[in-house]
Amino acid sequence: MTILHDKEIIGIFHHKKNKTLTLHTSDNQLITYKNVIFFHINNFSDQNVIFDIYSFDNKNIPNNIIENFPSLFPFTNTNESFQILYINSSVGMEGIVILEP
Repeated sequence: MTILHDKEIIGIFHHKKNKTLTLHTSDNQLITYKNVIFFHINNFSDQNVIFDIYSFDNKNIPNNIIENFPSLFPFTNTNESFQILYINSSVGMEGIVILEP
């Protein structure tokens, strides 16, 4: 299991055809998510430190996250199932990643 708390993200790579999103850390680790159908990253800057990454299904995501990322709304108002990852930062980038089951 990869510990993500206090990891500094120095790069992001999205491979649309393969439906993957990879976060590159300052200690040369790669955090890769598969079956990515949507993502939105805010405030990527010179310093991007993860506090934690939380996982929700699209029926149980907190309202404050939906308010911060209105692009989530179509994914929460559907009968389809999705996994939603919320990247909560200590500083810099914050984001969501939506995965197909």
